[in-house]
Amino acid sequence: MDTLKGYLLVAYWRRTFLSPDTATAFLSAIGFFWLITEISAFIVESWKGQLQNAWPYFLGFSALYTIYRQRPVISKCERLDGTDIRIEIRIADIFSIKAACVISTNTSFDSVVNDRIISHQSLQGMFTVLFYDKSEHLDRDLDHALLHEQATGKRQSKVGGKSKLYPIGTVAKVTPKGRTAYLLAISELNEHGVAESNFEAVKTALAALWNFVSSKGGYDAIAIPVIGTGHGRINTPRDVVIKEIIRSFVAACSERKFSSKLTVVISPRDYHDNELDIYELGDFLKYACRYSEIEPAKRGSGTAIS
Repeated sequence: MDTLKGYLLVAYWRRTFLSPDTATAFLSAIGFFWLITEISAFIVESWKGQLQNAWPYFLGFSALYTIYRQRPVISKCERLDGTDIRIEIRIADIFSIKAACVISTNTSFDSVVNDRIISHQSLQGMFTVLFYDKSEHLDRDLDHALLHEQATGKRQSKVGGKSKLYPIGTVAKVTPKGRTAYLLAISELNEHGVAESNFEAVKTALAALWNFVSSKGGYDAIAIPVIGTGHGRINTPRDVVIKEIIRSFVAACSERKFSSKLTVVISPRDYHDNELDIYELGDFLKYACRYSEIEPAKRGSGTAIS
């Protein structure tokens, strides 16, 4: 995220700059310069006048230090209590993070990036352009990854695309250019090529994802976007989806350890356009990591216990 844009957010001013920590940072800097002045003047008395004249500069440096110290937060990270697993919420481009990434897709695993099926602006579209020179190469990887998955039916389409359908939560693991990606089916395309999904589908897909990674994936750090809220078109607020991702991952980790770190990635545009509050999300993350209690009899494959 562009840090300068962070200074324009209401959440930053309310939760960071106008907090007691700002006054503490400024007074700490002033105290440091005061101490240096007193010690220097005591050792060399002739310096006293020069140091007093320099105080406008000391005040300026103190202000700059405070602004740097209280700069906008772009990440909140906590360790899951009783484990060495970390969970992070980060405002970033998901492809800039060194981790296996989750890419949401539709139940027919369409791959052609155009204006009718897979948008260039979607995460899957950007993934395809970045890691594949041709969509046919992605198709080949998908066919191999789905070789042992059971299709559930076919769909009729007026705009082309694949017809074979797989269940919500089906995962295809691909490794283009040495980068692991889990393509996760969370939406269905209607006959006009429009993706349709809902919050229940997202929860079902998350449970299936953790189960797949724990049994068939590698022990990689995982980066996951706020799935379903873009071209998946679910009407659930993004902060609710983020919290569900965290709850689901914590529930899955109560059964088995399959990753050292999960990063929930919020795109900078989403963060600004939807007025998300990383401080509030960070408070939730801290609580979820420290105080989540899951009864053994109720543990599922990454299904959050409400």
